[in-house]
Amino acid sequence: MIERFSKPWWISLASGSCLFGLLTYLILRGLGAVNDDRLVLYLLMGIATGDVLLALCLEVITPTQVTLRPGERRTATCDVADMAEVVSGFEDSSHGRVRIRDETWNARIEDQQPALLTPGTKLEVKRRDGLTLILSRPDSTD
Repeated sequence: MIERFSKPWWISLASGSCLFGLLTYLILRGLGAVNDDRLVLYLLMGIATGDVLLALCLEVITPTQVTLRPGERRTATCDVADMAEVVSGFEDSSHGRVRIRDETWNARIEDQQPALLTPGTKLEVKRRDGLTLILSRPDSTD
C-alpha cells in the first residue's frame, strides 16, 4: 500500500499528470488542433481531468480510514485480537504512536501507567476511543 502524501504517492500523481498531458496532446494532434491558440487550455483541462481520476484511483488503493470496533476480526476465522506495532513514544509515558494495518495511530496504554516500550514492540488493541487506540499492557514475560 502507498501511504497518502508519501514520496511514492506524489511520484504516482506526477507521472499520471505527465501521462495524461501526453495523451491529451496526442489526441489533440490527431484531431488537428495542435496549432490551435487554446492548446494550452486543452492540455491543462486534460491534465486536471486525469489528475482527478488518478486521485480517485489512489484513494481506492490507499484507504484513509480504518474502523476498529471491539472484537473486530480480520477474517471470520481469526480468533486473536489485532496487534499494533509501536512506532514512537512510550519512552516515559503511556502515550505514543503505533502502526496497525499499514496506518499510524495515536495510542495509549489501557491503565494510563508509563510503559518503557521500544519501536517494534507488538501490543494488543483493546478498543478505540475516537482517534486513539487503547492498548493492553505488554506481558512482563515478553
